[in-house]
Amino acid sequence: MRHVFSPSDMGIPSGRYRIYLVCVKMATARWTSPLELKDLLKTTVHRKCEFPASAYFRASEEMERNYITKLAASRGLDSTGLSHKHVVPSGNRKRAKMFVELAKQKLGPLASGGVPDACCDLMQYPSRSQLSRTSPALTQRNIVYSLKKGRPMIALERLGAMGLPILSFEPDLIDRYPFTVPIESILEESEIEKMMGNGMHAAAVGVIILASLANVSILHDAD
Repeated sequence: MRHVFSPSDMGIPSGRYRIYLVCVKMATARWTSPLELKDLLKTTVHRKCEFPASAYFRASEEMERNYITKLAASRGLDSTGLSHKHVVPSGNRKRAKMFVELAKQKLGPLASGGVPDACCDLMQYPSRSQLSRTSPALTQRNIVYSLKKGRPMIALERLGAMGLPILSFEPDLIDRYPFTVPIESILEESEIEKMMGNGMHAAAVGVIILASLANVSILHDAD
């Protein structure tokens, strides 16, 4: 069985459509649900997305400052007094303004300041890119930009948009699991960026696995 599934189908603001395959070895197991995988997911986990991708933009001011400092250093700039708009290339800043105007025409309601709460990919021209309240699929090259926040996602936020738990945003997890190490203490930002690609969304993968296991029966006489 196979089904094209996205986290947005389960109420998560991430547009990452992928083909999921579920294979059952008939000699040892049986698919017990009367429903095909796509119908099973539609009746059990399908949810309307009720919050926008700006929820992924959770970095603290200190994290943002570190991001700007590293980005400025990579371009030979002094980071003193710089903000996101200074380190984002001028061409991308122009696209961001074009996306804002386009969003005002197509989306609503407006966020504070009159800017729609939507995301876009600054590596695409507005006429070709999808403007949505969900995050586009993340790659090493795209720049996911929040019109409401007025800045791009930093590396840790991009991992969060992939469905991975980011301990820096969830300090209670560190207290609960003392042997867990924040990923940013192990990897540089550039290394985290390289983890982006044609991968599955972690939460969506978990849902598919659980739905499959719950509807597969192992034959008693199987070895």
